[in-house]
Amino acid sequence: MRRWPAVFSPFPLPGAGFLLLLGAVSLILLAIGLAQPGAKSLAQPAASKAQESQATRQAGKAQEDLAAWQQAGETQEGQTARQAGKAQGHFIQITASKAQGQQASRAKEPAAAMQSGPSRAGSRSYPPNPAMLRLLVQRLLSAATGNKVQGRIAGLLSPHHGYLSSGIVAAAGYKQLVPPIKTVFIFGPSHQANFSGASVLAQKSCQTPLGEIPLAGIAEKLRKQPGFVPPPKGQTTHEQSIEMQLPFLQQVLKQFELVPILVGSKVDPIKLAQQILPYLNDDSLIIASSDLSEQHPYEQAASLDQKTTKAITSFDFNTLASSDACGKTSIAVLMEIARQKKWSAQLIDYENSGDTTRARKQVIGFASIAFVRQ
Repeated sequence: MRRWPAVFSPFPLPGAGFLLLLGAVSLILLAIGLAQPGAKSLAQPAASKAQESQATRQAGKAQEDLAAWQQAGETQEGQTARQAGKAQGHFIQITASKAQGQQASRAKEPAAAMQSGPSRAGSRSYPPNPAMLRLLVQRLLSAATGNKVQGRIAGLLSPHHGYLSSGIVAAAGYKQLVPPIKTVFIFGPSHQANFSGASVLAQKSCQTPLGEIPLAGIAEKLRKQPGFVPPPKGQTTHEQSIEMQLPFLQQVLKQFELVPILVGSKVDPIKLAQQILPYLNDDSLIIASSDLSEQHPYEQAASLDQKTTKAITSFDFNTLASSDACGKTSIAVLMEIARQKKWSAQLIDYENSGDTTRARKQVIGFASIAFVRQ
């Protein structure tokens, strides 16, 4: 029979007493061991597993919420739609809920004051819940494909119709941005009011479900320049052509400042470009927010959009001016800046809503085009 070491049994004890002492010593040693720093390692795996389990549950909840959002409601046309993510045949199935009465309620709102402007695009065009939105943006960036840009992107044409239909095309450009980018200029048309001139949104910051984005000091300087006008009556702090770009920027760039510019009618792209040029440097990015042709049959839209994308990449301002692009003036401003900076233009991706929603009777065209520093 094996004998216990003398340190545990200095004196001979009868069987029962020995077992009692052994049990007591074991308990004492266990207590001492748990009191030592090294004992924390015993608790850490359990805590780590608990954290992993919680993270897994949260991710699962986001997946469930996103799936519910995808299946809810109707599109703005009143029909169920699906968005295709084209990478390797992977489809992201999404439908949007139509916001009843939003247009009417927006028309009644007073002119915007200087404030933080929360996004209103969420419930209509992307999920309003941060975890759901982040998951959707990550999926789009992962699934998007397109031509690889040769060089560093300094300007980008990106669509704004909605993540439901144009998100996969927008993602093809955004996934190729290379930080550091500290200041982002966004030029976009107003969908709420007709006005002449250019206008910087009257707010101190923009806010999406993913967080707040401060406006750069450049924004206030531009407000005071000739050709810039106060936000038009009926234009709130919320504009889809601006807002649809922001979650992608937040996901890819993390920290940056924003200069959001609404481009109205009777704007000279050359003059506006000249006003912007002094504020540009190597860590600036310019985005022209625009869709292409609208409400044409699939084949006709594809033909029209081919002419438009060729005009943009070849700096053909005349052909662009006759196109259906809703933000063609914004595009022209970016093209003029690129022309003066000697940036090249490269088509990254093109789709229309017939490709992404599979509804081809009347479609909207989307392109992602990079303007690249030499």
